[in-house]
Amino acid sequence: QQTTASPEMKSEFLEKVSELPAMSSAIEYVSAVYNQVKGLNSFTSAALTAADSTALYLAVT
Repeated sequence: QQTTASPEMKSEFLEKVSELPAMSSAIEYVSAVYNQVKGLNSFTSAALTAADSTALYLAVT
């Protein structure tokens, strides 16, 4: 049986925590920094894309 991974894992706990104002701001900040680092050059982009794919695969399996 093959599992189709969604781009985002769903967790009720994480959804509730992310609704807290401090966490929401922190998540936005960290996401912005991550995306800036990922966009620095093709090497960081490829490395972080591979890490994203690996983490998602491990989370789903």
